[in-house]
Amino acid sequence: MNRSFFALSVAAAVVLGCGGDASTNEGGGGTPPADTVLMTPSTAPTYGWNYGNADTIEVARAATLGTPVWRTVASTLDGITSGVMHGTTGLDRTVPVNTESVLTSGIAYRVRIVRQSGSVAITKTFTVP
Repeated sequence: MNRSFFALSVAAAVVLGCGGDASTNEGGGGTPPADTVLMTPSTAPTYGWNYGNADTIEVARAATLGTPVWRTVASTLDGITSGVMHGTTGLDRTVPVNTESVLTSGIAYRVRIVRQSGSVAITKTFTVP
């Protein structure tokens, strides 16, 4: 399935099923790109975005942001394409943190996607249905 099509197809599900706000450009300077995290509302969501490949995807409980429960890191610069299912490993990426390979219903989490060599990040806080 085409990655762009995937991102658009989950957008409606995101709006209906996963509350929370998305913010852009946490770590970079200049004008933030127009982007948001698109995801399926489930205990094993698929994370999608539109602005370039990612270096790292990190998920933490909103109450303890400094302690990730799942993280995947690209083996090559900007090597993670949009459409990553939570808790999974993948081609050309490692999973150094995996304490919650399935998220807990009713708990608020934040996903952080670092892109473009670490200069831009997008986040979304959501509660698992």
